[in-house]
Amino acid sequence: MAAPDRWSTLWGVTTYRLVVEGELSDRFAAAFGAMRLEHGPGETALVGEIADQAQLQGLIAHVADLGLAVRSFGPVIPPVEPAAGPHHADAAAAPTGEQGGAKADR
Repeated sequence: MAAPDRWSTLWGVTTYRLVVEGELSDRFAAAFGAMRLEHGPGETALVGEIADQAQLQGLIAHVADLGLAVRSFGPVIPPVEPAAGPHHADAAAAPTGEQGGAKADR
């Protein structure tokens, strides 16, 4: 069973995305083990978890051995979710006690 993402961070496993030139066929999937192939126009991204520098360097060497040109490379950074809290629109729509107090004074 795969470790949850929170444990992956604890153990230093990081998801990387390496984009190469060309649209690789699915036969390349076996050449890259657990890396997932994501096809785009004129390029293919290899996406998967890398545990350490040795594995990372091995992946880069394997790409070079296959004669593939690297377009981009880096860790996948998960999106940051906004902090929970009151919404400004809700606060503006809420009635204030000032209007009620002004009517009571009349």
